[in-house]
Amino acid sequence: MNIFRKPLFLAGLLTLSVMFLGSFVYSWIVPESEKPIVTALYEKGVMIKSAPLPPHDNAVFGTDRFGVTMWHKTADGAKYTIGLALFLAGGRMIIGIVIGMALSFLPGKMLLIMKKAFEAFFYAPSTLIVYMVAYPALIVFTWAITKNEQLFAALAVIILVAIPPVAINTANEISHALRFEFITSVKTLGGSRLYILRRHILPFLWPKFAIFFGQQTVAVLLLLAHLGVLKVFIGGIDYVTLEPMDNQVLPVAMMNEWASMIGSSFQNFRTYPWLILTPLTGFALAIVAVNLMVEAAKEHYLDKGRSSGTNRRKKQKTLNEDTISPDSVSPFHRLKKTGTE
Repeated sequence: MNIFRKPLFLAGLLTLSVMFLGSFVYSWIVPESEKPIVTALYEKGVMIKSAPLPPHDNAVFGTDRFGVTMWHKTADGAKYTIGLALFLAGGRMIIGIVIGMALSFLPGKMLLIMKKAFEAFFYAPSTLIVYMVAYPALIVFTWAITKNEQLFAALAVIILVAIPPVAINTANEISHALRFEFITSVKTLGGSRLYILRRHILPFLWPKFAIFFGQQTVAVLLLLAHLGVLKVFIGGIDYVTLEPMDNQVLPVAMMNEWASMIGSSFQNFRTYPWLILTPLTGFALAIVAVNLMVEAAKEHYLDKGRSSGTNRRKKQKTLNEDTISPDSVSPFHRLKKTGTE
């Protein structure tokens, strides 16, 4: 059965595609220069409430402090958040798989040492590591680093922090695959390790790599949300003074990226909960969509593996029955089977 026919996979793929591609369409129809703004609510010509406004008829999801509707910010920011997650997960997978393949060529003892050295990254809090490296680049030393360099530094550390686990998982999968019987046969016939890896092992592992990619996408989405709460905005940060007399400074994200939207309003969660709940709903939908695809891929891969294993056992049983039939069995073989002749 084709995985695209599985309901779970289709539901996740359609949800993520509508959110990601729909964001581009929405931004094309409603550009940033024409964003909907509702700065106040009026009743009988009298202003009764100013921004940020709660959800109402003119702004279903409410508005931010500047009157921009949360629907516009969330719909426009989907392409940044989901696109960033897919890009970072892809970078983690590509670099991690290459390093994992290189590790699989190491001698057994050296490979064991590398695994032990990299195991620490399975338990290290990635959010804390990224925060300690990205915060100085994005917040402290902004006067000495260009915007492009800040963005590159933040993206690089998010990718690098996950490479050891991905590389170790890849090396383990390759080491496990090298113990298969058909791989042993290929070795016996003179196949080199590189040839075996390219022609037999990698095609066999692509489904697992696809599952790893989905898991890394979810991990990146969660990491971005955590960084947003810690005021680390990947797209850049600016500060706006709302009340000069009170010295009230508000952090503002440079783009409508969901994590930045959460971080810039996190301190006002109890007062204006819609500022957090709207982008948080986007995060939840994206994570659920990716998890649906991952679960469908796991089910499809495991079912395929079980069915192929069952078929192999049936073929082997049939082969044995054909080879050792009552008419063709030698008397000596029947003697061994029954003890009599």
